[in-house]
Amino acid sequence: MFRKVTMKILQLHNKLPYPPKDGGSIAIWNLSKELTSMNNEVTLLTMNTRKHYFPVENIPEKEKNGMQVFAVDVEAPVKACALISNFLFSKQPYNAVRFIDKGFRNRLTEILKNNVFDVIQLEGLYVTPYIPVIRNFSGAVIAYRAHNIEHEIWSRIKANEPSLYKRRYLDNLVKRLRNFEIKWINQADLVLPIT
Repeated sequence: MFRKVTMKILQLHNKLPYPPKDGGSIAIWNLSKELTSMNNEVTLLTMNTRKHYFPVENIPEKEKNGMQVFAVDVEAPVKACALISNFLFSKQPYNAVRFIDKGFRNRLTEILKNNVFDVIQLEGLYVTPYIPVIRNFSGAVIAYRAHNIEHEIWSRIKANEPSLYKRRYLDNLVKRLRNFEIKWINQADLVLPIT
């Protein structure tokens, strides 16, 4: 039976939301399934990190509900040397730069060159640096779905940190995250806050 597609939607996330076992993955997976059930053609492109690795081919077809799911293996480890180097020589938050990956960018570019989307939804802050790639290869509306206000979360962590050295690092991180969030939020067409 032919089904009329309402919209073509590409969702991007820095973590495969399957199996849905925490708040973020549950929210993303359920939204993806719901959008698909409403006759939207949904493509989900995620990073598959070592910490949260799950083989995409092991996702049951009935769970995908017709959506296409692609995952790119991305290392994104927390490394002490990289963290120190970032602290000393960069203005970008280390939390975010870990998810800037050439392989993910290339896969995104390939998908954008071969498809026309109505909406590209960025699930969380750490995929916002791909906005220039999206703008270069697509005229779709870019929606940033803000799962959290990251700099506020890290500000609370800083307030409870007993170590002076860690507090100084976290103070720097909070400022970087705030600037990073403001920069990328202002480049999206829509902001969809969850909380």
